[in-house]
Amino acid sequence: MLRPQDSLDQEVLAETLTIDPAPQPLHWTRDDFDNHLGLARFDQPAGALRFDYSVSIRQSPAGLERPFAGDPLPAAADRDHPAYLDRPYDDRVAVARYARDLLGPFLPAAPDIVRLIAEAIPRDFSYVRRAAKGIQAPAETIAIRSGTCRDFAVLAIDLLRSLGLPARFVSGYLYVPARDRLDVRGGGATHAWVQVLLPGAGWVDVDPTNGIVGNAGLIRVAVVADPSQAVPLAGTYAGTGEESLGMTVSVKVTRDRRAEASS
Repeated sequence: MLRPQDSLDQEVLAETLTIDPAPQPLHWTRDDFDNHLGLARFDQPAGALRFDYSVSIRQSPAGLERPFAGDPLPAAADRDHPAYLDRPYDDRVAVARYARDLLGPFLPAAPDIVRLIAEAIPRDFSYVRRAAKGIQAPAETIAIRSGTCRDFAVLAIDLLRSLGLPARFVSGYLYVPARDRLDVRGGGATHAWVQVLLPGAGWVDVDPTNGIVGNAGLIRVAVVADPSQAVPLAGTYAGTGEESLGMTVSVKVTRDRRAEASS
């Protein structure tokens, strides 16, 4: 799952994908959430597997509009979006307490809830890089006050769903201006954030790691109900127990200033 979505606010202009060794065959399809999914099979043994993917996109600004501020929470959310309201984590006391401390006794309008959560998580929690697989439960993240982008995304989703707002997990790429230099090699990785469904605005991107509301710097690849459905690279391997498996990932996102100047 490497190809960005085609949507109203982002358009794929060109792309190249090189897989070494070449798969036999490579088949493109869509998953249940309409994300692009490539299925690669290999008919020969190899000592290494490499994916090189390059894509050029055009992005239009999309943020949180305010003409509906003060509207009530969507009453039909439970009926229309059950997958995006499901709460799989049993320990809900810590999440309820954090939501109450954050929002107060009177529930704000939906746009204000989104802004408060987006501002609070980077303020209240420390970001740490963690290469190990897995995602912390929201209660664990609240307890230790730290996590990765995927931990913060899951926490934000659980907070939003607890308040009746449909929310989904997003996997993609993040533009970091400090890394936008030709001499940078590596240092990047895939990024995780959230989309929340708001009345009158549709699905709005929210990055709780960086306090971003809107799509600025966020390039969506996959939107899913559960993080396990948006693994960028996954597969099966056949070999001996003596062989060593490892993985390195490098993501670099830059702005095409020549295209901006000519548009």
